[in-house]
Parts: sequence; structure tokens; C-alpha cells
Amino acid sequence: MLQAQHNPRFYLSRKICGESAMIIASYAESLQLPSQNLDDLSRLMVMSTGPFCGALHLDIITVLGLEVTSQLKETATGSSEPGQLTMDPLAEMSKAQREPMIRILEHINDQMLQVVALGIARFKRYIFLSVVLCQIRALESGTRDIRPLMIKAVQESVKNCYMAVQSSQSVSTPQGPIETLICTESPPGLDFNLMVSRKLHLLTERFLTLLGS
Repeated sequence: MLQAQHNPRFYLSRKICGESAMIIASYAESLQLPSQNLDDLSRLMVMSTGPFCGALHLDIITVLGLEVTSQLKETATGSSEPGQLTMDPLAEMSKAQREPMIRILEHINDQMLQVVALGIARFKRYIFLSVVLCQIRALESGTRDIRPLMIKAVQESVKNCYMAVQSSQSVSTPQGPIETLICTESPPGLDFNLMVSRKLHLLTERFLTLLGS
């Protein structure tokens, strides 16, 4: 997909990757956490790792995020003023094509936070997608310097993760079909909150390093 931005020979590969990722991502629409009425596929996406995550897999998120940001940058390239998107018919068609991808990415982002709230550590995917959505909104609005916004998105998403984990530890409710598969009690001698804090701190440092902060 990266080569397709500069070499038209790879455009077909880019199109296939984008459409395939969108088809897989569309299965996330059936996931409506914190609802307990989940089908088998939804339960598999929530509880599994690797390719079994389906629509919640990092590869799907990355492909769709890259496709949307690439389209926005390509649309802005021909604008008369820096930071302003062109409003020609092709730009309108591109915008209409992006909207379903952005909508499904926002839904996946919401569901990833709900997964974290269940006590399942999916921090990296949620933080990464939050930053991607921040970049998309900044490009749509024509913001020139988006790095500060992305750094703020990292900090806010880390805070959201920590609060979600805290709430999953403090809430004591009858176990449903999801909670029965999750161990929310820490083994004796293990400080779960400290472990989560360290992991989130490490992820924050890595993301900020990538952003050049």
C-alpha cells in the first residue's frame, strides 16, 4: 500500500488490500459491547489473539487507517492553499468512499475500550487507533501541525485505558457469558494496578518516541 502512493503499478494491490480489510472490519458491526448478547464470532473477536481477532486485529486497523490518511493527503495535494482540501467532484467521491471506513474505525475504537473495560489488555490497539483517528480528523480539518494533537491523543487514550481497567477491577456484578471467561481477581502477591500502570507507561513512552516528542 505504501508503494501504491508513488507507483501506479501497485494501485490494484492497494485497492484489494483496502476492500478486503473493509470486508473483514464490517464484521465488527455485530459487536455491541457491553451487551452480553454476543454471537460466537463476536466472542471469538473479543477473547482471541492473532488472526482470530478478525475485525479487531491490528493489521485491519492499520490498513484502513493508512488508506484513509493516504486519501486525505492525496486530496490535499492539489489544493490551492496549504492545509485546504480540494472540493472538486473527485474529492467528493473520495470523501464518500472514506466515510464508511472512518465510521467502522470509530466503532472499533469504541469497542476496543469496552474490551479493555472487561479486563482484557488490548492497550496498544486502542491507543494506536485513537492516534490514527486523531490524525484523520486533523487532516480533514486542514490542521497543519498535527503532532501536538497526536501526542495529546496518546495521553488521553492511555488515561482512558487506565480508567477502564480501574472500573473493571472495582465493579462487582454477577458474571455474564463474557465475564465468566475473564479472571478479574489478581493472584495473591500480585499488584495488578501497578503492573497495568507500568505497561501503560511503557506504551506511552514508545508512542511518544515514534511521534518525536
